[in-house]
Amino acid sequence: MSARLGTFDRDKQALVDRSAHSRLQLRHASRDVRNAFQWTRLAASAAPSVARLVGGIGLAAVAARPMARFVAFATQALLIAKLLRTLIGFARAGRG
Repeated sequence: MSARLGTFDRDKQALVDRSAHSRLQLRHASRDVRNAFQWTRLAASAAPSVARLVGGIGLAAVAARPMARFVAFATQALLIAKLLRTLIGFARAGRG
């Protein structure tokens, strides 16, 4: 039992470490994007919507992989829910 708890603790710590690493990467990426556009500060003040759009695209590129994982999980959950609904419908039809 304690071996399982040790495994869970190590897995939890690995997830916490990975999360911290991802946040650090996101912070660095957002700083790099911000620094890349400092030379256009004058142009960005004239057209703030363009600067926000470019910044949003940069952040979206960083967040693409986690979002893809979320969409895959949601798709699987929806498929399982529909399958269960179909099986329950068959079970009810079989009783009647």
